Amino acid sequence: MNIFGHKPLALCCFLFVLARIFGYFFASALPYLVPASALVSAVLLFIYVKRRMAAAAFVLVPVFVFVGLAESLLYGTYIDKNIMALVGTERDAEAVVISENFISDYSSSYNVRIVSIDGKGVRVKARLEAPYRLVIERKNRISAHLSFSDFDEDDIFNEKRYYNSKGYYLVANADGDVTVTREAVNDFTSVFTDINASLGDFFEKKLGGDKDKCGFVKAVFLGDRSGLSAEVKRDFKRTGTYHMLALSGMHLSVLAALFSAVLGILGLHKSVKYMLLAALTFGYTAMTGFGLSVVRSAIMLFFVYVSYFSHAERDCMTSLMFAAAFITAFFPSSVTDIGFWLSVTSTFGIVTAAPFFDNTADFIKNHVRGRSGKAVAYFVCGMETSIAAILMTVPFSALVFGRISVLGPVVTVLASPLVSVVLGLLPVYLVLPLDLIAVV
Repeated sequence: MNIFGHKPLALCCFLFVLARIFGYFFASALPYLVPASALVSAVLLFIYVKRRMAAAAFVLVPVFVFVGLAESLLYGTYIDKNIMALVGTERDAEAVVISENFISDYSSSYNVRIVSIDGKGVRVKARLEAPYRLVIERKNRISAHLSFSDFDEDDIFNEKRYYNSKGYYLVANADGDVTVTREAVNDFTSVFTDINASLGDFFEKKLGGDKDKCGFVKAVFLGDRSGLSAEVKRDFKRTGTYHMLALSGMHLSVLAALFSAVLGILGLHKSVKYMLLAALTFGYTAMTGFGLSVVRSAIMLFFVYVSYFSHAERDCMTSLMFAAAFITAFFPSSVTDIGFWLSVTSTFGIVTAAPFFDNTADFIKNHVRGRSGKAVAYFVCGMETSIAAILMTVPFSALVFGRISVLGPVVTVLASPLVSVVLGLLPVYLVLPLDLIAVV
């Protein structure tokens, strides 16, 4: 492909991702394709072993395809033999509570990570359901006698595909008592989750407890949409812009640019600034729960920092393909995550159209002098960026959802530059003294 010309790593990662996708949707053919691709890889490696870089890159192509197919086969086999084999059985299990779904007088639902079944250590994420009011806290370790079942599938909402994309493969039904064996279990991720909760409390204090404002700020900065009212969710969904409330690469990019500007104003050396930005990027990604779209953006930002320290040329296409390959390799369930693929395809559209943005910005700055030219170029390029992203995501959305939103793309194009400005100004607003906020 010409788009991957002189970018062997990008091409290899792209083919690895395609192999992972193919392996998921055509799992029955994998036992034949994996050895076939291994044989082709071995033959090419033997033929071109004495050649130089170009030949080596050519040899790596089937190797990456083989690895992608092999991982699909191994992961699918593991799921079938070790997890789906539990469906229809009843076991004594211990689990750690990840999050709450809902609690009512007649039923309760939580996301849990099962750590032990019949005394044997496991690591399986499941949705815990109880036909009564069950109140347990996040990070509690619980024990119960559970009956396991699979998620439902129907034409309206494919529950199985949705939960599988998040790494949940089982429904754990607790018909009997659920016992809390330990009040809190701290691990690496819980530290960042606590920071997220503390920041949420800080935002509520800053905003005077206004539910709508707090819900919006938490959704935009912390990835917590539980505070959004039904009316706010309805309005965003009607305009086709509900995706803007979900954390994505745009949010992380805007915040990274803001922190970069602040560190630049402080006069820090570029090396120090990039090290701090790398730490802040990782911390924010962990604090918001390692959402795949944010992880994708974080990896691309790390490529920027690494290219600086290694004195290498930055290449957005290579960093995007590497991020997609890395995520599908280490988060195998991401293959079915629609939000992740929308993030990848939209970024792909932006990266391929980047030269047009530069030409537009140069044209505007040459004809509109001063700061106004920069402002006009920013908004025009922002709209062009949105158009490029939409041109890639609309066909994907039509294929997956079977329909195309007419209003959503238009509103997204118009609102994206404004949302970026709001994202950049909100952190400044939130760190202002309370007295000054009251005056404003």
